[in-house]
Amino acid sequence: MRHATMRLLRITALAVLLTACAQAPAAPAAPTKVPGGGKPVMLEIGTQGEALLFDKDTLMAPTGSTITLKFSSLAVSDVQMHNWVLAKPGTEDTVASNGISAGPVASYVQPNEPGVLAYTKLIKGGESTQVTFDAPPPGRYPYICTFPGHSAIMRGSLIIS
Repeated sequence: MRHATMRLLRITALAVLLTACAQAPAAPAAPTKVPGGGKPVMLEIGTQGEALLFDKDTLMAPTGSTITLKFSSLAVSDVQMHNWVLAKPGTEDTVASNGISAGPVASYVQPNEPGVLAYTKLIKGGESTQVTFDAPPPGRYPYICTFPGHSAIMRGSLIIS
């Protein structure tokens, strides 16, 4: 009987040891970093009701900032759809043209489009959305709506300085 008791103690000790090892605390998570290391900046832009225009022609943000842009469609009709697309200078027409072939499922933004720096999803009148991205290097960057036919007049500039 003594032999059986010792064997049971060994099995119990092994089970406790294995359980303790399996529940060892995980390594601490890496500290959360702010992308780009810069200060967060909140920008807001919308549409001018049913007009095919943004309500701001120019947005500004400092170099190195992390930008959160809130985009709101002030259109009354939910048929009128818009997005906000930040492009590399000189690529906005190509971005808009390529977006048409991407279609509405992709918010009229071609996946992995090299000219796109940031974009929001396509939204209907009365809706809002947002996107967060690192500010590009200092300069003037065009933003457009890539819904078919809108990019010719729905334009503005984000100035990073």
